[in-house]
Amino acid sequence: MANELEKLLAQQKDVEAKIEELKRKEREPVIAEIRQKIAQFGITAKELGFAGKTAKVIAFKPVKSVAPIYANEEGKTWSGRGKPPLWIAGPDGKASEKLKKKYLIAK
Repeated sequence: MANELEKLLAQQKDVEAKIEELKRKEREPVIAEIRQKIAQFGITAKELGFAGKTAKVIAFKPVKSVAPIYANEEGKTWSGRGKPPLWIAGPDGKASEKLKKKYLIAK
């Protein structure tokens, strides 16, 4: 019985290989015919259901610019956000209150 099963499995393998070979041979003419029909009728990928699944695009919010609050003699400005520039920072790297008052832009 096992011998018969082995024979049938081998036949199945041969038949599957023949099926794949026939599909390969017949594939090109079918593709050519499909392309001709698509061109003839102006069919789009969307109409065929291929264009509906695209990758999502992540939209980033635009960064709003902030008006400067401080300006030095050279015309360099700082909005008061982020790391303070060297011309307004004290020795510890933080904005010096004395320099902030000095360089404050009058409104």
